[in-house]
Amino acid sequence: MDIDVAARRDCAPLTGPPARVVLVDDHHMIRAGLGAALGEEPDLLVCGVAPDGLTGTAVVLRERPDVVLMDIAMPVMNGVDATASILEQWPQAKVVILTAFAEKRLVGAAMAAGAFGFVLKDADPFSVVCAVRRAMRGVLPVGEEMSHLPTRR
Repeated sequence: MDIDVAARRDCAPLTGPPARVVLVDDHHMIRAGLGAALGEEPDLLVCGVAPDGLTGTAVVLRERPDVVLMDIAMPVMNGVDATASILEQWPQAKVVILTAFAEKRLVGAAMAAGAFGFVLKDADPFSVVCAVRRAMRGVLPVGEEMSHLPTRR
């Protein structure tokens, strides 16, 4: 199959009920911007937001989302520890790491904690929407610019 055809299929809107998404990031503008971008998609529903990993864990356990968009570097509890805690208690969630740092060590730690994939924060909004849809389809949401980094197999 042509890779462009596969990519378009993986990023096409989901069928069925909207995928429930929780956003965890310590920057208000990131939460607001991603919330707005995801909110424009009828197949995606932002059901919670949090400014740190500890609060994010509580929101995830309360809301039981399908996908968690998780920053790595945050106060109170970082995204790696939050990912491990969430997946220990709600293993059905697919945690997609949002990172400004394409560093092998950080992304590797997040993947070891159980993250499903990752996307750079400077990606365009559709790339983040696509990452959520790909995660829902069980396809690793890893941008080309980060293909040199470790992934879950």
